Amino acid sequence: MIFLSSAYLTELAVLAYAALGKARDLDGFAASVAGYRILPESLTPAVARLVVAAELASVLLLAMPFTRFWGAMLATVLFAAFVIAMASALRRGLRVDCGCFSPTLADPIGPGTLVRTGLLLALAVMALAAARDPFQLADLLVATLMLVLVVMVSELVKLLTGPIGRSA
Repeated sequence: MIFLSSAYLTELAVLAYAALGKARDLDGFAASVAGYRILPESLTPAVARLVVAAELASVLLLAMPFTRFWGAMLATVLFAAFVIAMASALRRGLRVDCGCFSPTLADPIGPGTLVRTGLLLALAVMALAAARDPFQLADLLVATLMLVLVVMVSELVKLLTGPIGRSA
């Protein structure tokens, strides 16, 4: 099915954009990671670098047909970890920057970011299910539409729910 086989392109684009944005300011991204208050602060610089490296590895693996399964698996693990971290911070009432794309882009966690990341997790699972499917030109259009849908749904949720939590 075209929706399954196109998901990897959406994941590839999102992870590439996220990794490059974070790589430009690793210290800022480490501060975002620290804001979640899940890890000891001494580990956050190493974890920030590990996340960026894993995102870049996922991009490279997704780009090659013979490694796409492993790229989709890594993307699934990454987005699952991101959902868990966000849900944990929201449950504890923290108001922190999501750190999703760039430390310079203010994007506090909330229902919208959680929905966006959950949808990206769903797309990662879809990419995993169709990792062996061959590329079709229509995949480019469908992947673009999926990305637009993810952004639109998450922005709609942000508008409907408003800001929540307290400052970190």
